[in-house]
Amino acid sequence: MRLHRASFRALALTSIAAAFACSSAPQTVASHVGSSSRQADSVPNVPLFFAQVTDLAAGAEEVDGSGNTYVAGIASATAYVDVFDVNGKETAHRRVRSGQALTATAVRVNDPGYIVGGQFGTDNNPEGAIQPHGWVWRYDIDGNLLFEFNGDVETTFGGADLCEDGTTVAVVGTLLYDFDASGNVNWSVTPPGLVASTKVRCLGDGAVLVAGRSGASNAAHAFAAQYESDGTQDFAWTGPDTVDPFGAVLFDIDNNGAPYFGATTTNSGGKAITVYALDTSGNVLWSAGSGGTADTFSGISVSDVVAVTGTRIVSSTETHYLTNMLDTSGNALWTREDAVGGSTPASAQGVFLDDADNPFVCGMLATTDTGALLYAAGDGSTMLEYDMEDIAARWADVTNGVGRCIGRLANGQGTGIVAFQVE
Repeated sequence: MRLHRASFRALALTSIAAAFACSSAPQTVASHVGSSSRQADSVPNVPLFFAQVTDLAAGAEEVDGSGNTYVAGIASATAYVDVFDVNGKETAHRRVRSGQALTATAVRVNDPGYIVGGQFGTDNNPEGAIQPHGWVWRYDIDGNLLFEFNGDVETTFGGADLCEDGTTVAVVGTLLYDFDASGNVNWSVTPPGLVASTKVRCLGDGAVLVAGRSGASNAAHAFAAQYESDGTQDFAWTGPDTVDPFGAVLFDIDNNGAPYFGATTTNSGGKAITVYALDTSGNVLWSAGSGGTADTFSGISVSDVVAVTGTRIVSSTETHYLTNMLDTSGNALWTREDAVGGSTPASAQGVFLDDADNPFVCGMLATTDTGALLYAAGDGSTMLEYDMEDIAARWADVTNGVGRCIGRLANGQGTGIVAFQVE
């Protein structure tokens, strides 16, 4: 893999007027807030490792607390999980299942083991059309199958998680299931109004949070619902703005357990990135928009601040990374727009805050099947920017001081991981 320290191509911190505007919080913003925990010239400019599996089309990734990377994907109509250690060495290549129209779009790891989920297809109907079934299978840490759940016909897969108490939660169709360690259903509920789930997570107190979209495709809205460990509903929330019917509604949780949601909203006819902050009871505290008319959302990470990333369309042939930082009261701290691909369309795919609240952003260049990494300081200045000539990154992660970009190999025939020391 050939990586080089790229020349700084950022369009610099944008004007305050271009920063996120909060609809219910004070409008005081600053172009520089805080300070970097590391000087730019002290960030290592060479990767720790580059790992690849040449025949796996990745659909999901997860990094455990020890820094091992789990990648779920498809190769020759078969789902696999590949495991890489902290040095990028492949330690396992485990077959999960085969099938037609098969996807593996979730992998979650916890001390008891891991789960994999996605969809498979059947054509047992007079028309011969492929009909989807959602599925989630659970394994112990050594890859032994503990249980499998396969949904009924015409049930899509909407995400899953492996909880600290040993239960598994998953959305299959429009039902949220809670399974015990043997695969027995503890409870199942239909979140009111949910049309398509895009993320499910267990919370530290045993509660479960699901996010997605509600409403018809031409009038879709962001949706969230939270449930207690026994399936009792805490709240259900529908956002006020119309959202991209094909876009994801994603969330992250702050240090107090409150959720922050991101989505691509379409109220004005154009597209903007909007963040919604809720309290633990589902009440909206504030919302903030990117102010653009051609912005699409792709990732959110929350700690003591809120980092949001996406893509800004500049012209029919040029798009830029868009990174925004807000405080947890909704005040915009800074916004930066980066032409990481020059005139080549660039799409930011994921953001992850390190322990010092510096955003680590990974993405791809659309027409070249390559990617770029942007690692910024907490004040918005550049600490590191790399061209990744062999990876079109889809996910970002920072664990134990190591940042990872994970995605498609440039030849389109496999999956790659590139890792950097960032703290």
